[in-house]
Amino acid sequence: MPLPRSVGIRRTAVPAALSAAHLLRAAACSSCSSSSSSSSTAAGGGAGATASAKECASIPAGPINVYNIIPLTGPTATSGELIESIAGVAADYFNAHGSICGHKIAVHNLDDKGDPATSLGIARQLVNSGDTIVMQDSFGAAEDLIHPYLMQHQVLIVNGNGAYSLYNAKQNPYSFSVGPSNQEYAEVMVNWAKSHGYNNVGILTDGSSFGNELTADTLAQMKADGLKLVKTVTYSPTSVVLTTPVEQLRQAGAQTVFATGFTDVLQIVQAIKQVGWSPHLVGWGNLAVFGVTAAQVPPGTVDSCDYRYTPGQPTSTLLTPTILGMLKAEAAKIGINTQTYGVIGQYIELQALAHAIEVAGSLNGPKMAAALDSTSNLPTVVPGLNLDFTATPTVHNGFPLADFTECTMQNGPYDIRYGAS
Repeated sequence: MPLPRSVGIRRTAVPAALSAAHLLRAAACSSCSSSSSSSSTAAGGGAGATASAKECASIPAGPINVYNIIPLTGPTATSGELIESIAGVAADYFNAHGSICGHKIAVHNLDDKGDPATSLGIARQLVNSGDTIVMQDSFGAAEDLIHPYLMQHQVLIVNGNGAYSLYNAKQNPYSFSVGPSNQEYAEVMVNWAKSHGYNNVGILTDGSSFGNELTADTLAQMKADGLKLVKTVTYSPTSVVLTTPVEQLRQAGAQTVFATGFTDVLQIVQAIKQVGWSPHLVGWGNLAVFGVTAAQVPPGTVDSCDYRYTPGQPTSTLLTPTILGMLKAEAAKIGINTQTYGVIGQYIELQALAHAIEVAGSLNGPKMAAALDSTSNLPTVVPGLNLDFTATPTVHNGFPLADFTECTMQNGPYDIRYGAS
């Protein structure tokens, strides 16, 4: 479930301790031996286009290697550890359903400690080794540093981030996201508020590059929808107590709150309760990222969501055998919480990658990117959800806006929420 860049990613980066059952860590490649890493390879693979042996002849023998550059040690290690966990489960289930051009897929998790210099060193080693596929290219300052470098060297990136600065097609021709874009986050939040008569909006943001971009998108959408901005308050992403900025919005007369940053979500909801306030709180998905519950927020709070249950339909509509199997395997690692279903998004990333490789018949970055760039209506493991990278050709986010909505704080099986009405 996302991928915000300040301290973690959309729908997966969480400040929660993981279980001790992590994947075994081993060196991913000889050239990357200076970095701590972990690997996951399983038999079998993907749901991409069917490719002939001739089309796949240029793919080297052995597994197809893909890399996550993530913090597995250091102060932001919990974010990387969660990626490590869901990548392993997704790869196991992905490989169990077939192959990519007859090849297994191997996911390697390389530890950058959350340090930009270390992250850049790993990226250089991958480029020098001729590796061409990266999934998560770190977070925050490290991602800001290495993303342009990977683009310069034509490395394909496929993950779930929403930032235009990372996925605009002109500057980032080899970078793709299977998740919603920041513009889609803004549109869904603002349209929800307008359709329910919520106005007099206050914005809380953290000053991060992600927060600044989403705030700008939200303000543009508010102008288009005719919603009134009361005040924007920017807090420090290292803040421990946020009663002062929350109180500033309350005193300014805000009736609706958009929290457009990534950090300090729990502190925001705690501060709202502490000052005795009950605004209309509308999330872009960050409430789920941090495991916020209905008991912690004002009545009627909603949070945008990509995979959810539809009221009136059986939960089995979403919980297909493959998805249920993945969720059970992920729950065995981290428990059942609002982060468990991040494995669904990881699986979809692998499906998009398989499609790119099989259409291109190659592991060449530009060829794989060209295949995704022209892809529309690509089925995913989620029933009825098809990726479309041609709908907004200037932005490489494949999640269709029509499938994106707000969710109530009501959780169903595996803590997946229900679409709001």
